[in-house]
Amino acid sequence: MLNISEEDLFLNLENLWQHFGRQPKYHEVTKPLSKYSVGTYEKRFGTFYNALEALIKAVNGEVQMKK
Repeated sequence: MLNISEEDLFLNLENLWQHFGRQPKYHEVTKPLSKYSVGTYEKRFGTFYNALEALIKAVNGEVQMKK
């Protein structure tokens, strides 16, 4: 697996969130809008939903992002 930082993964999700004006849906995490596939998020966080939860916690300052 590539060494992609959580920060890069979260920035990608934030860009998608801004693009759609709402939380991105599973099937929307595709190129060319997304740099990473939904599978990348599943491998790192277990599920796509877990990735979204981790993003929200990081944005709210509840956890520190791993670089």
